[in-house]
Amino acid sequence: MNTKILPKSHSLSRYVASIPMIDQVSKHALYSQLKKLQYGSLTIIDQEEVKTFGHGQDIHVTLTIKNSSFFSRTLLGGSIGNAESYVDQDWDSSNLTDLVRLFVKNREVLQGIDGSLS
Repeated sequence: MNTKILPKSHSLSRYVASIPMIDQVSKHALYSQLKKLQYGSLTIIDQEEVKTFGHGQDIHVTLTIKNSSFFSRTLLGGSIGNAESYVDQDWDSSNLTDLVRLFVKNREVLQGIDGSLS
């Protein structure tokens, strides 16, 4: 089997992110999944609002969204789309290690995001 690696410019999550309406729909769907956080808490700061999910005190992480395409790239591209979005500086985290810990503790939520449309 011959595997071809596409250039970064051919990323599906990058293409989808070019359609602004999808960002708003994706944001709503992503927030619906994040409401299920059981352990720790996550605060998301974007250009429109500040929203906190979860009530746990053991881990708290803040995401700062710099580009609204974060939402569609994460929802539609799953973990890979989220990673590509991070590399492209669409978002930043107060503590990337704690973000990973938060989603390991809430793996059902991560699986719901990863399995939703990706």
